[in-house]
Amino acid sequence: MLQLGKNRTGSTSIFDLDGVPSLKKTMPLSLQHLLAMIVGNVTPALIVAGATGLGVGDTTLLVQASFFLAGIATLIQLYPLWKIGSGLPMVIGVSFTYVPTLTAIGMAYGIEAIFGAQLVGGFVAILFGAFLKPMRKLFPPLVAG
Repeated sequence: MLQLGKNRTGSTSIFDLDGVPSLKKTMPLSLQHLLAMIVGNVTPALIVAGATGLGVGDTTLLVQASFFLAGIATLIQLYPLWKIGSGLPMVIGVSFTYVPTLTAIGMAYGIEAIFGAQLVGGFVAILFGAFLKPMRKLFPPLVAG
């Protein structure tokens, strides 16, 4: 069980702002984070695979691909390449946002159409990201907020 300690302001917290938590405190929290990451990566792949009628082997491959690409994306965020990546320790994983769309595409056209749509969507996102800074003047903070 985690014990709360006093910080500089006198209030109780799990960690100090500048402190390094002990292994006893970090292990349960890191295990919880790891399990949340696993569920977040596996579930969307299983939903899409079930909706498109993939076999066990292809479902396994889809889950493995989601883990592999989430790992690569996390490493790119942690260790930026050129201007890509934040340099912050953030975990990038599979998103539930696109599950309804992918399921609809997959049920109508199959897994191949899903991969094609993701490829086109990725290029559109890269293109949009390249022109985001010049477009920022069109969206003042009041509008963006």
